[in-house]
Amino acid sequence: MLDYYQRPFLILTEAISDDTINGPHKKRRSYWKLVPEKKYSYLNSRSLVLGYYKIINKEIEKIVSSKSRMYWLHLSRRVSPNTSGKDDSPMTISICRKIIDGSIEKYGLRKLCKHINTTNKIDISEVLDGLLMADVYQYERNLIEQGPPQFVLTKFNQSNLLEYYELEMLAYEVWKCGAKLRAFGKGALLEVNHSNEDLFEESRSSELNFLIKNYDSRKESSVTFRKGVVIIENEKIDKDKFIVPEYNVNGILADDFNSLFEKLKLKIRFAEKTKSNFIPVPIPLLAF
Repeated sequence: MLDYYQRPFLILTEAISDDTINGPHKKRRSYWKLVPEKKYSYLNSRSLVLGYYKIINKEIEKIVSSKSRMYWLHLSRRVSPNTSGKDDSPMTISICRKIIDGSIEKYGLRKLCKHINTTNKIDISEVLDGLLMADVYQYERNLIEQGPPQFVLTKFNQSNLLEYYELEMLAYEVWKCGAKLRAFGKGALLEVNHSNEDLFEESRSSELNFLIKNYDSRKESSVTFRKGVVIIENEKIDKDKFIVPEYNVNGILADDFNSLFEKLKLKIRFAEKTKSNFIPVPIPLLAF
């Protein structure tokens, strides 16, 4: 199951502390520290948060537009789904990843940049900025040399990985802005408090707080498509499964799927306690 990047990534992330990649982005403090502490009316609340969102979106554009779409897609799918903020619920992780994916589509360069290429067009010494040339990575070199042509990261080091984590932090700020705007639309007000780590929060009544928390804790069904197509024939649910990858936002251990593979007569098996970035989801296509 090892790929060319996994062991090198362990080295690159080793010196990156959790404090560096977790917590609010620096733009949050620089913006909200200039906003006077108090509760704001609906219109002012909305205006202040939208102003902050525009600043965050500009930062995202600056980062993503510097490299190609293929680079960002390749990299993002090799970093475990997570959030940089306090809210690390599966729903929030999923939304933050969708914000990143949408930003890649919107701002990423269409042509390949110097940070990614295919293995049949470069020398192996160019992969991961030459990191694979160390003796310890003989396995990874064999994997590339003996395998079919594939996309690999080239000009890539620890600073590039930190850049992605910064993008993840910015995506969390976008999510936070959206969450606050939703609450404002339901009657909450903006409260700015410089002594609070979050700096800006919504002030809710007890009734509104219950309604929002109750809605956020709802159970979701995954048997729908974006086009609005749903399952109507339950007897077909266990037949003709099509396996698709889905972000592992719930942190499910991969070996939990071994029994599913056996049932589907697939010669696939995950090692115990492995936690992959994606999980295989069986979609019963004929039941839609």
